[in-house]
Amino acid sequence: SEQSGTGPDGVPARVLRNCSQSLCVPFTLLCRVIISSGSWPRCRCTHWLFPLHKTGVMYDVQKYKGIQLTSHLAKSVERLLRPIFVPRLEAEGGFGPRQFAYRKEHGSRDASLYLIICWLSSLAKGFRVGLFCSDVQAALDRVDSGRLLDKASGLGVPPAISRILASWLSARTARVIAQGVESEPIFMTNMVFQ
Repeated sequence: SEQSGTGPDGVPARVLRNCSQSLCVPFTLLCRVIISSGSWPRCRCTHWLFPLHKTGVMYDVQKYKGIQLTSHLAKSVERLLRPIFVPRLEAEGGFGPRQFAYRKEHGSRDASLYLIICWLSSLAKGFRVGLFCSDVQAALDRVDSGRLLDKASGLGVPPAISRILASWLSARTARVIAQGVESEPIFMTNMVFQ
């Protein structure tokens, strides 16, 4: 979206959109280098974290959610590479039958509808339905990189794409930005970079 926040490279989304005709050849060359080298550019592995106040008192750091801002160029490369390996993961059972995250046409509404239908079906059969609610916010951002890469390899993802995935999932740095002031770098590992 053109309204997305600018990432650490300082390139706004509208610049990429407005200059797309001029940038398509260099962008294609960059993607070819990434694919042939199997390496995600390290300069694209820096994030800005903006604290977004959720609820409650503003001085309690637990009441904030970190919003990651990354390079729009890096996001564009991710979108280009996604069709190379995601369809294979879906065809080979790389996603569980009840996984709704990170899949096309499987959003949070679909997950909610699926659960409601399951509960209603169980109630209609005379079963009781118990519901346990927990804060799983951090769990949704975590992924064991080694397990994910082993699974991708086992499902037939080509080695060149596996190398790119491994590079993309490697540790990154981030800085918290608040009121124009940057924190010291923090390191992010084994997580879903957004």
